[in-house]
Amino acid sequence: MENQVNNWRYEKKYPIGTSQFIDFEKILFQSNFLPSYPSRVINNCYYDNVMWDSFYDNINGLSTRSKLRFRWYDTAKAKGRMEFKLKQEDVNTKKYPPFNSVNNTSHWKDLLNSELNHLFPSLINQYERQYFEDFRGNRLTIDSNLKFAQPTNQIGEEPKFVEFNEFNVIEIKYNSSVNLSDFKLPTPLLKFSKYVMGIKYIL
Repeated sequence: MENQVNNWRYEKKYPIGTSQFIDFEKILFQSNFLPSYPSRVINNCYYDNVMWDSFYDNINGLSTRSKLRFRWYDTAKAKGRMEFKLKQEDVNTKKYPPFNSVNNTSHWKDLLNSELNHLFPSLINQYERQYFEDFRGNRLTIDSNLKFAQPTNQIGEEPKFVEFNEFNVIEIKYNSSVNLSDFKLPTPLLKFSKYVMGIKYIL
């Protein structure tokens, strides 16, 4: 049975070019965002079906959609977990389905339980994440040094990453009473998905 851990929350993404990033860092601290957690490397192995529904649902802008990924931090792959990211309109949440332990499997597909066995590993990505929070509890993360790779056959095999350094990705996680203009971001809101970008970049 899936275990829903997080509540629904508002979330927006902003890709920011390297030329804009210095200005953004100044705005970040002027807006009272302070470091809230040590930075770390995030790794994901995404899954999709043979129709590429997760990919095309995002491109087509479906208001309700989901994607499945196995996520681990830094090099702690054995401590990773499977998660569904669910989106409805402007809010998101996560569910954590059961999966087979990394210690007992050797292939990415073997992590999936029988209910998800129709899916296949479609993308591996990696990026560095910094964490910030303001006094109202709004959270902001900065993802940099993005890398994408086609999934390896063996879980223990090192992916052949392609670096993507055109911009960083800002994610704002906030409550419904917040006006996004309060953040004074130096770039307009653009539709962006690291999953879609990665698939386009490696295929």
